[in-house]
Amino acid sequence: MRARIFVLIFAALIFLPLLQMTTGIVPVAPVSENRSLATAPSRATPLERIPRVANEWFNDHFGLRPLLIRLKTQIDYNLFGTSDRVLVGKDGWLFYRSTVNVEPPVVEALLSGPAQERIVRGMRDFSDALEQAGIHTILIVNMMSDRFYGDKLPAAALRRPAQPRIDHLVAKLRALPNVKFIDSFAILRAAMSARPVFHKTDFHWNDPAAFLVAKAAVDAMSVREDFPKSAWSHPLEIQTMPLSGGIASFMPLFLPPSEDALMVKPNYRWGPDLKQQSHVGLFESLTATTPGASGFLPPAIFVGDSFLDGMIRAGLQSPFVSTARIRWNDGVKLSVIAANLPVDARWMLIEFIEVQLGAMNAFADVDDVAKAVEILRKREPPR
Repeated sequence: MRARIFVLIFAALIFLPLLQMTTGIVPVAPVSENRSLATAPSRATPLERIPRVANEWFNDHFGLRPLLIRLKTQIDYNLFGTSDRVLVGKDGWLFYRSTVNVEPPVVEALLSGPAQERIVRGMRDFSDALEQAGIHTILIVNMMSDRFYGDKLPAAALRRPAQPRIDHLVAKLRALPNVKFIDSFAILRAAMSARPVFHKTDFHWNDPAAFLVAKAAVDAMSVREDFPKSAWSHPLEIQTMPLSGGIASFMPLFLPPSEDALMVKPNYRWGPDLKQQSHVGLFESLTATTPGASGFLPPAIFVGDSFLDGMIRAGLQSPFVSTARIRWNDGVKLSVIAANLPVDARWMLIEFIEVQLGAMNAFADVDDVAKAVEILRKREPPR
């Protein structure tokens, strides 16, 4: 009897994946792998490569593969506190392996060479040209969560140098004459004593932290514009919401971890006759209100990555007559930004995280920076 049961179980393990591949009888959600799965051999596949291509296709598509991946990941996470994709830290903290163990060393190597001075020179030349064109520059460089919660990292995490080169770069950038630097690192360090400033299950700062930095930027602009008080008029109101963030979902689990995340109540006010647009040419979003309303800052351009999203949710766009938002990616060039600036722009807020190679490469591109400067020199200052 036991032998028959064993044979039946063995047969099920052999044939059930094949049955799943041919019929899809069991509904199984796919696993997000941040890559394209292998394709089956075709008539165009060279004969000598067919065995390898077929093997790669089978490995990626055999029946119940997503289910088995989730089962293994759940066992690793719950029993051993580990994951192939994620660093499982203390007290429920999660960290991407890439943003702790991979990307910081790449940035460290980049900034150990001539690229650091090219980035500084590029930022100086670009901000100087913006200033001559009547556009003031605000700069924010955001650090990652392990710079604040290093005590939550597991043993498998790569530790940072005592003085990482990104800090040297930031010190040089903040000293530039036409750059108003907002020290988000200091702002978040001060806020940590009262509440968390990052999500546990997502690699972003939380919205209350983003609120503080966005307000500091608007406060600085208001001073420069000689406003009697800051254009940032709404208070910080915090609410909690359940969240299973991007890092949690990156682990293919049946039961991904979650947290009570700190969020911001959207209590800000817009100027009169608000109009909003999305995905217009280079710009991810545009806002416009009727000019002339008292207490609103002149038009601004925001260039940033996903950390800027939190600042926008906290109300960053609302104190301005109009705004245009650009997202960093590997293809964004400063010359393209310069050529597409709205004619009435008076401010440019530049934000990037410490591992944002797209932004660093843009400022290190000597030829493109020169092209951007030339475009700005030909630009008529706003009236």
